[in-house]
Amino acid sequence: MRRSFPGIKSRLALASLFFVLLFVAVAVRAFQLQILQGEKLKRLGERQHLKEWIVLPKRGTILDRAGEPLALSLEVQSVYARPRRIKEPEAAARSLARALGVSQVELEQKLKAEKPFVWLKRQIGPKEAERIRALNIEGVGMSFEPNRYYPQGQLAGQVVGFVSRDSQGLEGVELYYDNYIRGESGSPVIERDALGRRVLAQGVEEIQIPPGADIHLTIDTSIQHVAEKQLEAAVTKYRAQAGIAVVVEPFSGEVLALANYPFFNPNNFARQSSQQWRNRAVADSFEPGSTFKTVLAAAALDEGVVGKEDLFYCEFGKYPFAGRTIHDTHEYGWLPFYKIIQYSSNIGVTKVAEKLKKDRYFKYIDRFGFGRPTGIDMPGEASGMVRSPDGWSSIDLATHAFGQGIAVTPMQLVMAYGANLHPQGRRERRGDRSDGRRRGLRSRRQDRDRPEGGSHPRRLFRQEASGVVCRIRSRR
Repeated sequence: MRRSFPGIKSRLALASLFFVLLFVAVAVRAFQLQILQGEKLKRLGERQHLKEWIVLPKRGTILDRAGEPLALSLEVQSVYARPRRIKEPEAAARSLARALGVSQVELEQKLKAEKPFVWLKRQIGPKEAERIRALNIEGVGMSFEPNRYYPQGQLAGQVVGFVSRDSQGLEGVELYYDNYIRGESGSPVIERDALGRRVLAQGVEEIQIPPGADIHLTIDTSIQHVAEKQLEAAVTKYRAQAGIAVVVEPFSGEVLALANYPFFNPNNFARQSSQQWRNRAVADSFEPGSTFKTVLAAAALDEGVVGKEDLFYCEFGKYPFAGRTIHDTHEYGWLPFYKIIQYSSNIGVTKVAEKLKKDRYFKYIDRFGFGRPTGIDMPGEASGMVRSPDGWSSIDLATHAFGQGIAVTPMQLVMAYGANLHPQGRRERRGDRSDGRRRGLRSRRQDRDRPEGGSHPRRLFRQEASGVVCRIRSRR
């Protein structure tokens, strides 16, 4: 029996149409994947197949002025796991907990995580590393990481600061000069298989990362040790909660010692409170009180409104001024100017301030750098608080004369006293040393006060005035 030729022809046409439509659909889909979504899919595939392997550089060493190390980096091992390659996570967690001294529950959660890579414990000791090697668990490995070590312990702890486990500066010089000390991380591209295992590196297998740069501080560890010892004794004697000691070379502005009590050991920063690692010498402000009378004395002598032997009547301890009463701790009568400073008479300095006037007094407060940061190489430096004379009330001239109603940092006060010793300014510019090594911990005030194109800063006040102030203070 013959089949109908028209029926066969119809079926062939339908089959041909089906294959044409199928080809068109494949072509459209290919166009969509290759042309319209090609770049997007390529990036997605690379993200799944390739991984950027971050290699941390070795941080530079922090040294004191004599080359004694204050912070250095050592290579230590950290333990990691590939959860997808671990067949018995419960048993592995039990063994690892004993070897590392970590909670078994915590380890089990990490080993069961839906992640290709997890850290089990960072920066372990040699004995722990030996136990991990002895276990020989598939999917558990170790890699070397830089670990920050502070060989001087608590000495200058708040100055040096500390870093995170990922070598990120968090406080002190470690934070301020982080970009300089840290160096640049390496990032070779690692090829991975379907299980996330590393199979091939693009380029060399072991990338060489240059270390960060060293930095030499102006701190002298011998002077720092003495300063900390004396500071602790003073805090204990007077039952204070905290204390600060700063030693500065006045001619160059270099900080030779900067001590904070309570002390702080950066090797154990996680176990100590933020109040312990706080650098109060630059971060805290306070009313300077009678220590500020030196600023008034320098201003009055430099302006010529008083002489060393000029007499002032100190009202026997009580002086009505601007609707208030100024008091002295002792009932003084007539005192020469130098005795007013030596005896710290509030009434005497108030009368000196009346002759100086507020605008001229404020000019010297500003010249000494109060009300703005000194620019020392430390993070978080406070500015203090000094109001413009336009905002002073009638009593402020008196209270500012004996250091009340304003706020200064210990570093500002130390630098001001240094300027009293060397009113002509600083001898050197801050920054790199003549041998090319970076130098840290100096005030930038000498650069700020330097005339454009000049080699020395402007004078703060006359040398004669400085000499008188220094002789007055030394006789107290």
